[in-house]
Amino acid sequence: MSHSSLVAPPLATEISPRSPEPTHTEIADLEAGAQVTNSVSEVPYTVFSLSHKRAICAAATCAAMFSPLATNIYLPSIPLIASDLHITVEMVNITITTYMILQGIAPTIWGSFADVLGRRPIYLITITVFVLANLGLALQHSYVGLLVLRMCQSAGSSATVAIGAGTIADVSAPAERGFYMGLYSAGIMAVPAIAPVIGGVLSDTSYGWRASFWFLFAAGSGLLLTLFVWMPETGRNIVGNGSIRPQGINMSLLDMLSRRRKHEEYPQSRATTKKTLKSANPLHLLTQ
Repeated sequence: MSHSSLVAPPLATEISPRSPEPTHTEIADLEAGAQVTNSVSEVPYTVFSLSHKRAICAAATCAAMFSPLATNIYLPSIPLIASDLHITVEMVNITITTYMILQGIAPTIWGSFADVLGRRPIYLITITVFVLANLGLALQHSYVGLLVLRMCQSAGSSATVAIGAGTIADVSAPAERGFYMGLYSAGIMAVPAIAPVIGGVLSDTSYGWRASFWFLFAAGSGLLLTLFVWMPETGRNIVGNGSIRPQGINMSLLDMLSRRRKHEEYPQSRATTKKTLKSANPLHLLTQ
């Protein structure tokens, strides 16, 4: 065998062409993309301060407590109502049943409108319905009126439970939302243990069973005044993370007076907030 047959053939090597250097345009695009990413990551979930956020959650909890309060403060007065209106206890119990029916239906309807129109307008509307219903109940001498007004009372008070949960979700980031929702739920769950005691004490006064409704009327009026003067709009489709200027009834009275005095200017326009509005559909989750 010859020596030439033992020599391995030379390996063919391919030299890949050198990748071209990025152009100045490509570098500028990459830097711009990095700046956009950094700016997006730096946007806070909410612009409300910690104290302001806690006050909003406390107000939402107080508003939601009126639903179980109106339910259970009524129970000790059942025999007195039956005696005063000359009806049976069973007929008074029907007012509890109708109350609970509206208590399950109303949050679905009002919650859908709160997602579209904002939390603040629905708060004001529902608490107004609740206050007026209590005024009518305190002055009531008819069983039919008692039945209808108890339904109106339920429609106004029970909506605050759904709206309150949405309000807390608006201002609390997911990492801290469990803490605020825990306090919110604790406030609602504690009321059924206290409300019958309050109702029993009030029914022993000279006003009788009507004292409970006068109490709810006064407490509801105080809450309504507080919400009207101070409560800010938190709906994220209206104010985003709180940096977009609300309009009309979505703006609190204090905020309106403060901005008028300082003549502040906002980069977002009203048309910007309108783009996110949609029609209210309480059953959209069931039809999807």
